[in-house]
Amino acid sequence: MNTIQITPVTITASSLRTETDESLVALLPTHTSLVVGEMYRRFAPKLRAAAARRVGESDADDVVQNVFVVALTEARFRPAAGRLLPWLAGIAKRVADRRRAEAYRETPVAADEALCDAWIEEIDGPLLEEDAGPKRRTRRR
Repeated sequence: MNTIQITPVTITASSLRTETDESLVALLPTHTSLVVGEMYRRFAPKLRAAAARRVGESDADDVVQNVFVVALTEARFRPAAGRLLPWLAGIAKRVADRRRAEAYRETPVAADEALCDAWIEEIDGPLLEEDAGPKRRTRRR
């Protein structure tokens, strides 16, 4: 009977630098934090550039950070083999869209009210006066 001895392989951050995207996907469930760290090293600059175009420079770093938080917490949803960047880009799009929606909701109401008042004065005001017709005088008895 032949015996095969298996030597355990130690995975380190530096050893992941030479791994392919397919290998990283395979290692994601068992070495999540190391793999996400390597994904950050590889893909964060591209994701940051895309995020800056979508939400602006000031929020781009926050979007990228949130992308990798989501990747850590949703590692059980493994991307297709070798499809790390598209998977991360999809997460980035959702995070950036949420960020833009939050920024829109945080827009001061006073600015919206001033815009509405200006609209009413410029556009609707004259139309409302025309619709009212001439003012009637009422006689007192």
